[in-house]
Amino acid sequence: MNTMTKALVMALSLFLFGANAYAANALPGYSHAIVSKTLHVTEVDTKDEAYSLGFQKLQNLMKMQSGASLSDALVLLFADRAERQSVTYDEANVTVQEFMDEQGEIVYKGMVNVTYHYSVKSD
Repeated sequence: MNTMTKALVMALSLFLFGANAYAANALPGYSHAIVSKTLHVTEVDTKDEAYSLGFQKLQNLMKMQSGASLSDALVLLFADRAERQSVTYDEANVTVQEFMDEQGEIVYKGMVNVTYHYSVKSD
């Protein structure tokens, strides 16, 4: 085989093995869904306090061991029990939004931006 053919065979093999490894993580008859969601915390008077509350919420999410408890914390609704149990945290970060409330006061709200994945039943 010439060098170009060997490189093509190698690239195709890596692609196929990589795809199989990713697909193996899904339950049989299911595929993956990757979703991002923003969770808000209570409005507070300081930016530091908003970051602190957001970080506490993030730490609580990271401690959750079961997909069902993470599903409840993220307020996700599933008809299928296997989908609910498959929810897995991927990554998150905390941001703070500054705004003026109805009384004209500057307040801050922490936001936890979460990315997670779960298995979706394939039809």
